[in-house]
Amino acid sequence: KVPTLPTHTWTCRRRRLSTRMRFHAAFSLLSASLVVGALGGSPRFVGRAPALLVRGGAGPKAPDHGVLGEADAEDGPSEPENKFLRAVETLKANGHPADCPALIAFEAAAADESVQASATVHQDMMALWMQVRLAMVQEIKKAKGKVEGWERNLMMLGTEAAHFCENGKLSEKDKDAFFTQLRKEAGMREGAFKAKWEEFEAQLASQTTQAGEQQAALVLKALADPEFNRKVVDNLAEQEEKGTVSGNLQDFFKTEEAVEETRKQLQEALEEAVKSKDMLRVTQLATKMQQALENMLGKPLTMA
Repeated sequence: KVPTLPTHTWTCRRRRLSTRMRFHAAFSLLSASLVVGALGGSPRFVGRAPALLVRGGAGPKAPDHGVLGEADAEDGPSEPENKFLRAVETLKANGHPADCPALIAFEAAAADESVQASATVHQDMMALWMQVRLAMVQEIKKAKGKVEGWERNLMMLGTEAAHFCENGKLSEKDKDAFFTQLRKEAGMREGAFKAKWEEFEAQLASQTTQAGEQQAALVLKALADPEFNRKVVDNLAEQEEKGTVSGNLQDFFKTEEAVEETRKQLQEALEEAVKSKDMLRVTQLATKMQQALENMLGKPLTMA
């Protein structure tokens, strides 16, 4: 149950579609490769897509939110010190001012031994990171003048902060303070900014749902191909001859019968997720499956 909070407190209302999904979907939501590049798209330029906020803005290539936000479970124990310092070095190497106060504060905090020894992301570190994120967007505006999509960029930063708060990585107090900064950057009163952000959230949720459905359809189409098993076996055999495929993978999918067993499991799992209407689950499964299928087939999936 979500507690009733004061009207001045910025909260991410729990809709059927979680903020985590809306946030991740920004990677590919409006990119040219909407379906094929779901969760991995790379549009960075202002005015093209909200993904620029997640990827770090126009021009310089910056680390995505995953540098600090989410560690992949499959990767085992995370190494926060590497993530923090990699984020700083990547920003500097790609044009973010080294004398940026927000970046200096973040780098100093990252050098703290207690932070480096921790296996989790401190809320204080995430608060500093959000200041870096805002500075990144401000640098874009400063370099380009009045940037198309500036307001949308601020809204996307709000979604990013709400996501981290919902997952316990950013305190409610720091999130509220950050939203106040965003509101001032937008030059809006509190009520107007809140209404604008909620409208943005609703639009993003709708677009995300559509993206998830399209990606699931892409994967299911590939799995339903009568020639799927043969194509996988042929591709892996060809790759083995070239020495570009793992021996274990080749051994595992040596026959069409072996491929069929895996194909059925994948198809059933994704169809079950689609029926559940849990779009977060659908998108996560479809993304992992798409990557696996493209490796097995040796080419990108398409709807053609």
